[in-house]
Amino acid sequence: MSKDLARWLMDVGGPTIRYRTATELLGDKESLNVAALARNVLDSPPVKMWLARMPDVTPGAAPPNTLHGSKNTHFENVMAKLAQLGCRAGMAPLDEATAPWHEWLADQVAVLESGREPKAFVGTYCSMAAACLALAGYRSQAVVAMMRRRLGALSTFCRQGRYDIYVDERDYPPMPKVWRGRRPLIDPTLYASGVGYLPTIYDLYLLSALADDHPDENTRDRLGVVARYVLDPEYQRLAPGYGIVWDGRRRYYSAGWDCKLPGYWGYDALGSGESHQLVQRFALMAHLEVAHEHRWFRESCAFLNLHRTEKGTWRFPGSLIRESQSGYWVTGAYMGLEENRRRGIVREIESTFWMLRVEAMLGR
Repeated sequence: MSKDLARWLMDVGGPTIRYRTATELLGDKESLNVAALARNVLDSPPVKMWLARMPDVTPGAAPPNTLHGSKNTHFENVMAKLAQLGCRAGMAPLDEATAPWHEWLADQVAVLESGREPKAFVGTYCSMAAACLALAGYRSQAVVAMMRRRLGALSTFCRQGRYDIYVDERDYPPMPKVWRGRRPLIDPTLYASGVGYLPTIYDLYLLSALADDHPDENTRDRLGVVARYVLDPEYQRLAPGYGIVWDGRRRYYSAGWDCKLPGYWGYDALGSGESHQLVQRFALMAHLEVAHEHRWFRESCAFLNLHRTEKGTWRFPGSLIRESQSGYWVTGAYMGLEENRRRGIVREIESTFWMLRVEAMLGR
């Protein structure tokens, strides 16, 4: 990683860029006065705006409708965006805003660990919440428990190398007409007891946080098993969003949130639905060591390097680092890091930060 480029970011970037560059790229906490940089992050208009959007939750309640959704007021988007903006565990305003969500997650994890039959997709919702909290550095007992649960379940399944995940819908109760014959039916055993053995994009974020915690050799091996499963061509050929899940009784649900990788089958045909996810998925997979030498990762790096400037910075097209009014954070809807994104230099600043961040992870 070029120290000169990192110092350039310190000179031209806003509060988030400067704080994250200091802590994640330069690491010189004393001379850079990180405490002051952190205060600037909390005082910045984007952070204040997103903190004000933090939704309420009732501890002990079933998965709330404020957790999962595409609005910029759903917890998954608010929490992940705040982490992206540089908010970290230990910052008082963030700790206060997230306290009810820590309680809620602890209650739900207790249900999962009790052995009682949970409601449909409770495990998935817990993984969502835990992943977003983990992104900001939270390692509560409930977050760590979800890390271990998901790594255990996913590595056991992924080690089988099984990609024949579908069954014949005619062998099961009639599916709703809207899906019948249009979306494949997933083997119900893969969602038995609310576990969910297919990796979701939320799981990958949860495991990426675990990968950053200096795991032991056994944990690194299991992380590698999951990463290899996702990187396999057979996985990338699975139906978009996986398909439909039967709850074993009367109801069907739409599954989703797969870990597809934009550009896996080539960048010439990279559609708009994929392009805005590329930088985010590239940075995500950089956390998983197994991915570094994979064809997709190397080709993604080469593709992004096509946007390198003469002075060594990067400047991506706006479609690769968009900031939307709504959408899912995990699909790249909120990639902005700077407050005033109309400044001509902003795309260069943000693009350069993302690439240096990946370089830092490759070199750790």
